[in-house]
Amino acid sequence: MCVSVIIYSLYKNAKTELDKSFSIQLRSSASTILQKTDIDPITLPLPKSGEFFRIVYDNKIRKTKLFDNLPKDISDKNKWRRIAVKKYPENGGIISVEYALSAEQYHAGIQKLRTLLYIYLPIAFLVAFLGGYLLSGFFLRPLRRIVSNANK
Repeated sequence: MCVSVIIYSLYKNAKTELDKSFSIQLRSSASTILQKTDIDPITLPLPKSGEFFRIVYDNKIRKTKLFDNLPKDISDKNKWRRIAVKKYPENGGIISVEYALSAEQYHAGIQKLRTLLYIYLPIAFLVAFLGGYLLSGFFLRPLRRIVSNANK
């Protein structure tokens, strides 16, 4: 029971840290895209491999989509994580970037962590316990003989 509580605690802490790391990566990448975007003159960054984002300029009269390569299934939270960031240029309006990263590797990493902690760690604990028990019996055999002879 105690081992189960420890494993659950380890899993929750590791998952929280992975979530934070993924969110920081998402925000950092979106902010980089936003920094490289300008309206006067229009300057847009090109997407790297695996980068998906939409850039929209809103001057309060109309919204103009400057770039969009977001996948069609972007609303699927199991496949994608996304974030929106904005900046307010000096010439007015709002530049917004919606940035998305594939969450498939993230979910695969979480699944590996879960497997490691919930299957392999208890098995390793049992093997270590049984091995220790058997080895202690082996190493204590001479002492048991001495005690047995002394009792006789």
